[in-house]
Amino acid sequence: MPLVQTDTARYDGMNMILKNTQLYKFSLYGFLKNLRFFEPFMVLYLLEKGLSFTQIGLLYGFREIVINVLEIPTGIFADGIGHKRTLMLSLIGYIASFVIFYFASNLAALFGAMVLFSFGEACRTGTHKAMIFEYLHQNSMDDQKTAYYGYTRSWSQTGAAVSALGAGVIVFWQDSYSSIFLFSIVPYILDFFLIMSYPDSLNGTGTSKGKKMSEIFRAVVKETAYIFSTKKTFIIIGNQSIHSGFYKAGKDFIQPILKSMALGLPFLAAYSIEQRSSVAVGIIYFVLYLLTAFASRSAHIVVARTRSVAALLNGTLILGAVAGTAAGILYRFDLVPLAVLLYIGIFLLENLRKPAGVAYITDTLNPKAIATTLSAVSQASSIVTAAIAMFLGAAIDILGLGWGMAVVFGILGIISLLFRVPKEAPPYTGEIP
Repeated sequence: MPLVQTDTARYDGMNMILKNTQLYKFSLYGFLKNLRFFEPFMVLYLLEKGLSFTQIGLLYGFREIVINVLEIPTGIFADGIGHKRTLMLSLIGYIASFVIFYFASNLAALFGAMVLFSFGEACRTGTHKAMIFEYLHQNSMDDQKTAYYGYTRSWSQTGAAVSALGAGVIVFWQDSYSSIFLFSIVPYILDFFLIMSYPDSLNGTGTSKGKKMSEIFRAVVKETAYIFSTKKTFIIIGNQSIHSGFYKAGKDFIQPILKSMALGLPFLAAYSIEQRSSVAVGIIYFVLYLLTAFASRSAHIVVARTRSVAALLNGTLILGAVAGTAAGILYRFDLVPLAVLLYIGIFLLENLRKPAGVAYITDTLNPKAIATTLSAVSQASSIVTAAIAMFLGAAIDILGLGWGMAVVFGILGIISLLFRVPKEAPPYTGEIP
């Protein structure tokens, strides 16, 4: 029986998506999940703990490597024991990591917290998207994929905007970066109970029921081999991974730039460094995430008006690398506001790309194991992010913040030329080599 209840549902005229209780649940999940009050201050928190940029890059790289290692096992969990249980495990892992981050006093504790955080990320990655696409498939709404996912992602970005403003208030009030981890626990507890309320029909396709774990693992390995078996699919995955990689690895390094802006504001001179940074970081991230929420929600309109999704993905990939390179150079010559604006541009590009890119990629994958295959795709992004984070951290320590960023983004721009996606995505044939 379809999940849609037409007596309580309605269509949004602009976005042409069916609005009902489940859409609002999907959106609320993303909103609560992105109330990560620590995120706008993560690098500043680690610098306060005495870490160098190289150590921060290693910590970020370690996080992505652990996520990569756990991707296939957690993908099996999602297809085998159910998407709902997997997401609930994810939230438990996050909460445990927040507690350790709050009490951490040395590098070993920070790495331990990152293991638990990575477990949460690995369980979450691809699983909630799979539930959304399963819902659309069950109700013959596959044509709404880009607009529907863009709508839910816009609420995720709205949550990030509220989180940034709230984080600024918390840091200013507490005069400490560590306390924001405790406040991050509350929305994750709420999300835990929200996932429990999802209908059981979204728990998975049932492809893993009655199978041994070894059989499931072999199926996952075959599916992963298929994804990376052809040049076309390799390029598609690389196109998504490179931009997401330098976005995820580089986005937090804007925090020292914002801090330098805050320290130059004379009307905040009477306050501590943490309080001054909380004002600049909180307000700018708030505005930034509101803009990215609009970008996500408008992605399907941009796609409709461009000559092809491939042209959009190829163009924004190069544009993002150019923006990052220029931002580093501008910062080096003390043109900080312009550097910040270019970094904001990278955020917007990622949130225009994500809904279109996810729809583009999922069209090439096996719909019967979507959580596993999306997790396999995420591995590529994790590897790229890990490499960029470690390279970027070392480059900043050697060359300085501005030139370090410019060099890394410049190299990525050159590499991006090799990953231009084809105009038409290769369809999934159901045949696994």
